[in-house]
Amino acid sequence: MNLLQVENVHTYYGKSYVLQGVSAEVRSGSVVALLGRNGVGKTTLIRSICGLTPPREGVIRFKGRSIEGQPAHRISGMGIRLIPQGRRIFPSLSVEENLRVALRPQGSTGWTVERVLATFPRLRDRLHNRAGKLSGGEQQMLADGRALVGNPELLLMDEPTEGLAPLMVAELGNVIARLKGEGQSILLVEQNLSFALEFADHTYVMSKGRIVYDAPPDELSNNAEVMARYLGV
Repeated sequence: MNLLQVENVHTYYGKSYVLQGVSAEVRSGSVVALLGRNGVGKTTLIRSICGLTPPREGVIRFKGRSIEGQPAHRISGMGIRLIPQGRRIFPSLSVEENLRVALRPQGSTGWTVERVLATFPRLRDRLHNRAGKLSGGEQQMLADGRALVGNPELLLMDEPTEGLAPLMVAELGNVIARLKGEGQSILLVEQNLSFALEFADHTYVMSKGRIVYDAPPDELSNNAEVMARYLGV
C-alpha cells in the first residue's frame, strides 16, 4: 500500500522554479532513498511534503488524503515527522526537554521518551545537559529521538549522516536497520550513497528538479551511466 504519493509536484522559491513535475511514492513499511547532487531539489521535495514550502501545482497524498497546501503543524499531526538537515534541536533546552516538547500520544509505533533513551544510551547519560553542548553525533541522536517520540507513520530524514564521524554513521545505521525491521516507513535524503543503498528498498535519483531515474538499489548500483552522470560515482 502506498503511504505517500507525490504526483507532478511543482514548487518554487520566489521566482526560482525548483521542482519541475516530481512524482514519487513511499510504500508502507519501506525505506525509500532520494539521491542526487547538491542543489537538485531533494530538500525542497521534503519541505513540500511536510508543508514548509507548499507546491504551486501537483498533488501530495498521505494515506490517500491530499495534504498539499495544509499547514506544517497539521501535516505533522497526521503522522509525518521531519528530521531536518542540520538537526535544528533547541540548544538552550536540555536533552529531556527537547524530547518532551515533541512527545505525542503513543501510536502504533510505540515510541516514548524511555524507549528513545534505551535506543540512544548516550542521551540518557546527558539527559540534563543543554542540547547545544552536545557533540554533532549526539545532536543527531537527539534530532532522531525527537522525531520518534512524535510516533510518526512516515519519517523524513534529510541528510542525517552529514558531518558525522564514521563511528556515529555506523550507530545511525544500526538505528535505521532497527526501524526498518520494525516496519517504520522512511524517506531518506542522503549524500552518502553506500549508506543509503544499504537500507533502501527503492531509490529515486534527482537532477535539476526532476526525477531522472528510479529503481531498486541493486539496479542503481549496476547502472554505471546513471551513477556517474547524476551521482558522481
